[in-house]
Amino acid sequence: MINFFRKIRFDLMEKNNTSRYLKYAIGEIVLVVIGILIALQINNLNEQHKSKKKEVKILSEIRNNLVEDLEDHERNISYIAFKDSVFNHLISLLNSDLTYDKSLSKNMMNITVAGPHFNPIKTGYTTMISNDPEIISNDSLRINIAILYETKYLWLESILQDIYNNQNAWFAQIFLKRFKNIPNTSTHFEPIDFDKLKMDHEFNSTLAYYRDYWKNGIFERYKGFVTDVQSLIDSLENEIDEIENQ
Repeated sequence: MINFFRKIRFDLMEKNNTSRYLKYAIGEIVLVVIGILIALQINNLNEQHKSKKKEVKILSEIRNNLVEDLEDHERNISYIAFKDSVFNHLISLLNSDLTYDKSLSKNMMNITVAGPHFNPIKTGYTTMISNDPEIISNDSLRINIAILYETKYLWLESILQDIYNNQNAWFAQIFLKRFKNIPNTSTHFEPIDFDKLKMDHEFNSTLAYYRDYWKNGIFERYKGFVTDVQSLIDSLENEIDEIENQ
């Protein structure tokens, strides 16, 4: 093709046809420019394709991390719900004329141990941050991802750590003074004197405080937190589908 254009140029020069030569030269320049623009466009499309492929990979990894986290959250919520049922059963007995229900002994540890724990999986988010975060082209989605990891997850980790510290103190100071371990078990406890425990204002008020703290301060907020995680998973899946179908 180059030889073909060169031959035309030489023919025009030999014929001393300056006007036609100039027109041809301009046309050749235009063709070269068009060729360069086409090459640049193809290169841009290739780069965009690579960028979108990387974006989908990061979004998919974040999505998979959150799905695993969600399973952890749901186990924690189930544990907190069970913990609440033990609190309520014991409080109900303490406020009644009934005797101690020995079936509670095997579950008594659940109102004293700190738990639950949460260790988020952050590999996808770390990958996003280590690259240019703006590789996530959807601004709203990128902001919501950052809010979850930098604000909501930090709150959850902080509050559970605070509970761990306070619950351990309460267990040592309040519970062990009033309950005894059942022989041949490691986690079964029963009151030393249940009738006396009913009249124990310090124990009953502390028990009610922690029951309400878990129920209203943790359980209800945790459920809302899980709803936010599920909503973000849905948004990630929608974004992935949209990018792949472009």
